[in-house]
Amino acid sequence: MRRIVLAAAIAGAAFAQEDRSLAGSWRLEADPRLVLSLERDGTGKLGEEDIRWAAGRGTLMTTGRHGAAAATYSQVGDKLVVGIGGVFTRWTRVPPPEPEAKKEPPPAPPEPEKPRVTPCVHREPMEPPKAREPPHADSRDALLSAHWCATPGLPGAGPQQITAFADGTLDVTSDGECKVQRYKLEGRRLLLDQGEGFREVPFQLGTRDGEPALRFGAREYRRCR
Repeated sequence: MRRIVLAAAIAGAAFAQEDRSLAGSWRLEADPRLVLSLERDGTGKLGEEDIRWAAGRGTLMTTGRHGAAAATYSQVGDKLVVGIGGVFTRWTRVPPPEPEAKKEPPPAPPEPEKPRVTPCVHREPMEPPKAREPPHADSRDALLSAHWCATPGLPGAGPQQITAFADGTLDVTSDGECKVQRYKLEGRRLLLDQGEGFREVPFQLGTRDGEPALRFGAREYRRCR
């Protein structure tokens, strides 16, 4: 212990102007597994052993758990030669790790394509056939014969008004906004194009209280009054 304290005191006096150019990591050329790491604050490691070091005027002083050692050294660029008792070892500087590239945030997902719709214009549905008053609830005529309004007081989400036309278009009014969409009626199946091709939507024609009733999605509709 006294040897280590004495060596540190001698090093501190001898290296009044220390050489910190050795700071960094050095790999032993004869055995690349051994690395000498020297920090600028005077701490370091030789392999797995913690050490303290100081250098100046061609002398490298190290202290560790095995005691103190003084060695000569010469450095040319990334090459370091260390000599102790006439035995010289050659070391090569280990390049510092490259800083991590700044991670760019992932690109924002593309906005979903908006349905191909056009604003509604005021149009009247066709008159129901005279022979059917009211038209049969399961017939195509029933769908085309009126404006259909959501039944007040019944729960459910969906448009407030639906009006179908013989040209294959459907006026859909929701939250005060009206859009024209294409539809197909195949038997009792309603196919609606909301911008991604025709897809079936929940749909049923029937009667309630002797009047035609339409179920579209989760809502029930009656003829608008």
